[in-house]
Amino acid sequence: MAPSDGHYLYERDESRGAAIPAGGTTLVATSAVVARGNDKRKRLTIVNDSDTKMYPAMAAKAIAGRGFVIYPGGTFTIQSDPLGYLWVGPVSLISSAAKNFTLTEET
Repeated sequence: MAPSDGHYLYERDESRGAAIPAGGTTLVATSAVVARGNDKRKRLTIVNDSDTKMYPAMAAKAIAGRGFVIYPGGTFTIQSDPLGYLWVGPVSLISSAAKNFTLTEET
């Protein structure tokens, strides 16, 4: 069983409709889609496990230095707002160098 602190990478298990532990991920210095669009998404959290800033984007491409920033040890969470709106499209991430992050996607 995975710890409840959310500091692990998860992949969706279609048979359960939930998240399962999968291990860690390393990000390169170019923009990469870290979560594909998912209509069943309830929440998505990215944890910056590195010593460098990371920049997530609710799009297919992230740009360093623009938009949201995740500081070292920080988190970025996508969840529904008070009106029930939730981003279910792709999420991308960029960093200045190859660094570690973890991601949880709840469905």
